[in-house]
Amino acid sequence: MHGSAFENVRFSIPRSVLEDFAREQGKPSFAAHTHDRGLDDPVVRSLAQALAPALERGAPTDRLFVDYVMLALQTHIASHYGGMDVPMQRRKGLSARQLNAATSYLSDNSGRDVRVTEVAAHCGLSLSYFIKAFKCAAGRTPHRWLLEHRAQRSLSMLMGNQPIAEIAAACDFADQAHFSRVFKQIYGITPGSWRHQQKL
Repeated sequence: MHGSAFENVRFSIPRSVLEDFAREQGKPSFAAHTHDRGLDDPVVRSLAQALAPALERGAPTDRLFVDYVMLALQTHIASHYGGMDVPMQRRKGLSARQLNAATSYLSDNSGRDVRVTEVAAHCGLSLSYFIKAFKCAAGRTPHRWLLEHRAQRSLSMLMGNQPIAEIAAACDFADQAHFSRVFKQIYGITPGSWRHQQKL
């Protein structure tokens, strides 16, 4: 793919996964998908391009993002190639108890390759409902929430003299570059600049 270390990205979604998705949407089954051979689907191409940076980094937190993109892919395939009407329904957010359970689970397991399916199961919800309900309640995806949580954890460490690379590792970022990029997205400046401002 252009601008990526990968020549191509291949998606493999088991039929059973699509059948489960159909049941979550209240459908009896997933219809046989039809498409023209060699079709260039711009939605699938865009999803693959969005995944490339996460696959290159291989960071544990990026597993949440991969799960989120895969759900988007399932929805697209179901609606465009499976003849399934997937309505854009307004969903209620998680209850305070469910949101607390979800964020506590994310926080407690932030140092490993946690999956969104695990968090959804922990809350007793289906994957598709959980992702929508979490974003409705928290205002962000589980992946984004965890990145912000890690960046917030780093603030107290940045008040000291610990090397930024060590802080990145302690807060479970893939590396210093990943930490700096996420930190700047959230706070508008790099960790080094933030540390310098606190000492003025």
